[in-house]
Amino acid sequence: STALSSGGATSLTINSSGKFVLNGTQTFLLGISYFDALSYRTADLDAIAAAGFNQIRIFANWREELGSTESVCDANGAIIAGRATTINALIDYAEALGISVNIVVLSENSPSLMVNDAARLACVTSTVNAFKAQPLVMFDIVQEYNVATITWADSLTELKTYTDTARAACASCLIFASGTSEAPDSTGIAPMDSGSALTVANKSRSE
Repeated sequence: STALSSGGATSLTINSSGKFVLNGTQTFLLGISYFDALSYRTADLDAIAAAGFNQIRIFANWREELGSTESVCDANGAIIAGRATTINALIDYAEALGISVNIVVLSENSPSLMVNDAARLACVTSTVNAFKAQPLVMFDIVQEYNVATITWADSLTELKTYTDTARAACASCLIFASGTSEAPDSTGIAPMDSGSALTVANKSRSE
């Protein structure tokens, strides 16, 4: 579902100056991380909106390193339909409040659940396909790609494989990979400020 209340925003794009545009108005996105989205509460989202935030960051694959099953993808990268339904319901509610949603697809812990590139790439495709119809989403395909433990996407060539896979699933979606400010790894990739976006593949959308 992508139903919105009468007060909800219906488009999120990036203009020619590289600024976010929410419902036709250039907007600074003030975000907050919202962990364990599969157990979300509408009261939490109401409080986030009341505090003035207009973006939440959620994790499609949360706490895999603890052996948890809190992931929208299974070990082969296929979407788990019931969990995708839950996340879509969260997004619907957030969007009705004018809150955009940054979906982290993969992180340093993802290999503990999806042990090879084929599974992780399948999860990228599955996740983007599951949520791309939502008007206010963006996808952080690999969060903090330059941390030392991410050896499967720690070069720009490898990273681009992941973002290109996401673009193949949705050419019009807002797609990026984020970095951390820790020292660059042996590949020589320069560090990035925490939370900043590497726009390997960045497209605007308006539906």
